[in-house]
Formats: sequence, C-alpha cells, structure tokens
Amino acid sequence: MEIVYVYVKRRSEFGKQCNFSDRQAELNIDIQPNPELAQQFVERNPVDKGIQCSTSMSEHEANTERFEMETRGVNHVEGGWPKDVNPLELEQTIRFRKKVEKDENYINAITQLGSPTKFMVGTEQGIVISCNRKAKTQAEKIVCTFSGHHGPVYALQRNPFYPKNFLTVGDWTARIWSEDSRESSIMWTKSAGRGGGRGCRGWRGQGPSL
Repeated sequence: MEIVYVYVKRRSEFGKQCNFSDRQAELNIDIQPNPELAQQFVERNPVDKGIQCSTSMSEHEANTERFEMETRGVNHVEGGWPKDVNPLELEQTIRFRKKVEKDENYINAITQLGSPTKFMVGTEQGIVISCNRKAKTQAEKIVCTFSGHHGPVYALQRNPFYPKNFLTVGDWTARIWSEDSRESSIMWTKSAGRGGGRGCRGWRGQGPSL
C-alpha cells in the first residue's frame, strides 16, 4: 500500500496567488446610518452561518486503503500418519520411520532440501528474510530483508526462470519482488478483500509468468 498522491493539476487551476503585505489599515468607504433602513429591521433569533468570501485554494484527500486484521491462535498437533499407524504407540512410529527412510523417493527429497545454500523465509510480521546457509558468521547468515505486507506472509516462491525474482502472498495481496530492489516490491495486486489473495497459484511451470 503506497501513501503517495501525485498532483496532476496545473498551477493556474488553483486560483490566484495571495500576496500579503504589512501596512496600516485604510478606510475605503464610510457608510452613515440610515434611519429608514433601521425601521425595516426584523429581529430574529441568533443564527450562525459560515461564509467563505474567497475561493477555496486547499485540497485534501485521504488515499489510504482500509482493511481488517485479526489474530488467531493455531494448535499444531502431530499428523500425517497412515491409518494403520497409531502415533501414540512408540514402536509403531519407529517401525514406520525406518521403513520410510529406506524409500528412494524420501532420500532424494531430503538431498534436494539440504542442497540449497540460499533460502527465504516469510514471517508473521509481513517481512521476508533472505538467508545464506554457508555464511561464516551469524550476521552474514541474514543477507537482507524485504518488508511490504501488513500481516503474515502465507506463500513465498522464487521464479524458476529468474531466481532473483520471487512472489509473496499476504494481507490479501500478491507482490512480486526483485533482489536488486530491496526498498519496495516491483509489482503488486489490488487488495482482494478479506479471504482473498491466499489462493494465488504461483509461477507457471511452462514460463516465467504467473
């Protein structure tokens, strides 16, 4: 959400510029009381009325977007076990883990997860952190941060064709970032309202588009 408003009006459309000067008061005209007009005076109850003698030269507009936020607690429990395995039975879980660890697909998946040295993490505060696994010091492990969402980052995915570009989904908007531009995202969608934005499917596998 950007809070920048660009004026597109010309200077001549704002009216004549006021030039003030410091000088003594001048009496331009002196109207004496007229008794005949006093007889026509009608007494009324006090009435307040605002009068603007000159054209309004100011302009005010609030262009901030409103959205609702709420905090929810999540109770994480262990899951993903087959129906024939009771997660409360220690022997059954150990036997199932040993069986899975021997599977070739499991070994390949773990190898691919451990190979990347650079990875990104989205936080609940709307910040994306770029990390380097092979950094020598703790300070070098966090390469940089990207802030732009007003709530939790629900999805994060790099472009398979241009790894420097990545997509994030949060606060009902989708944003496209570039590692070369850390100040702000290079493209974003309009807020989809409450409940929208989480269904973004990510980058297309056949091309670098969404």
